[in-house]
Amino acid sequence: MLQRLAATGGTARIGELAREVGWSHKHLITRFTQQVGLAPKAVARLVRFDRVLRALERPGAPGWERIAAEAGYADQPHLVREFRAFTGLTPTAFRAPSGSCSAARG
Repeated sequence: MLQRLAATGGTARIGELAREVGWSHKHLITRFTQQVGLAPKAVARLVRFDRVLRALERPGAPGWERIAAEAGYADQPHLVREFRAFTGLTPTAFRAPSGSCSAARG
């Protein structure tokens, strides 16, 4: 299941995963959380956010709208909310020289 979430870039629906393995939605969440330590939705959010960070590291990174779409976010405001939740910064502030990817990662 973890591999499937990673392979889909965090966009696989939890209900789909449950059907694929023949479990109920609730059972999948319980088992996944026991094995991984996070709920599948939390892991999916992290995988999707990792796609954003990787896009920012590419030379000539595209605009936020395109990054949001390519990473599987519903829209740019969805990306901004997730970005703030994970970093405490807006995407623009993160990209600023004092908050660049390399500076934020140490």
